[in-house]
Amino acid sequence: MTSKHKLTLSIASLIIVFALLLYWDSRRDYVSEVKSSFERKEQLVATLTEQSKSLLNKVQNLSAYKSCKYDLDCKVAGLGFKTCNRFHKFLAYSTQRTDEEALFQAIREYNQVQTRLIDLSFKVPSCGVALPAVTCTHETCILK
Repeated sequence: MTSKHKLTLSIASLIIVFALLLYWDSRRDYVSEVKSSFERKEQLVATLTEQSKSLLNKVQNLSAYKSCKYDLDCKVAGLGFKTCNRFHKFLAYSTQRTDEEALFQAIREYNQVQTRLIDLSFKVPSCGVALPAVTCTHETCILK
């Protein structure tokens, strides 16, 4: 092999090595971006989960008063919006002392957070639970 051939082979080898280094460097950036995106998503899910717990606690506190005299004193509210215009679960509350405006604002916020969590999880939600009846039994609002 002549020195000219050796030089050509060396240059070709350097070009291949350089191309491989560029390729691997670009892959490393891509993997880093994917990892960073995943970490941001995990952080957002953790934040939304904490918000969800806090809002659920607020909803439960706002609907804690369940004393009643008549069935008309009782109402039902849906939590965790699902497909088919249904909800994940329901709660009974009394209209006698419940601030319904504050309760439904908290429920709207809770449902929005739950919808974002479902969107981030890529899960297809079930159809949900049908609206239950609510009644005043032993002077307490309960779901049937």
